[in-house]
Amino acid sequence: MQIYLTRHGQTLLNRTNRAQGWSDALLTTKGRTDAIALGRGLNQQNLRFDAAYSSDLTRAVTTAKLVLHEIHQDELTLQTSADFREECFGYFEGETANVMSQELFKIDSYRAAVTTYHKTMRDLADGIATKFNAQTPEEGESYVVLQKRLMHGLQSVINAAKQSQYEKVLIVSHGNAITTILNTLGQQLTEPLHNASVSILVPEADGIKVAAMDDVGYIEQGKEQLF
Repeated sequence: MQIYLTRHGQTLLNRTNRAQGWSDALLTTKGRTDAIALGRGLNQQNLRFDAAYSSDLTRAVTTAKLVLHEIHQDELTLQTSADFREECFGYFEGETANVMSQELFKIDSYRAAVTTYHKTMRDLADGIATKFNAQTPEEGESYVVLQKRLMHGLQSVINAAKQSQYEKVLIVSHGNAITTILNTLGQQLTEPLHNASVSILVPEADGIKVAAMDDVGYIEQGKEQLF
């Protein structure tokens, strides 16, 4: 079994470098184009999914539907789950990522916080939860709460897929959410995930193997058919 864990396409809040957790936002033109290109790239590999899941947020749902359309699987039921939502940024929802970095880490650039100072998803989530004394997920999820939610969703998908003997499963989620899953599986990323990138997970008897991370090759292949 292979799970194609995919980040949604670009949104306006992505483009303006703002924290976008549980806040909903539409895909930009580039976001839709990249999602279509991803679907076309997957179609070039004759790839078909036995099941499809996404976060219940609009940007993930739209990306998943565009991908399914391009691989001629509009009839496949898209199952949405709040388990696959992005991290909730609480007070920082909609704020610029740089302001968030300044307030949490005293580092001017969020990108620098991740790439130069190696701040992790745990640092970010726990920093938000602690700073605002979050009492509920809506006020900011701690890393343990975020991790538990995501891994519960992933394990539920794996259990259902094993029971039905599925070979290929699509999950469309979000940047920090996917990074948290990859971190939990022992992988460390030094750069933020690209929009519409694919990471492939392979459940095995002794755990879950990460076969690919942040792969944008399908998008590049699919773009050749767009023009």
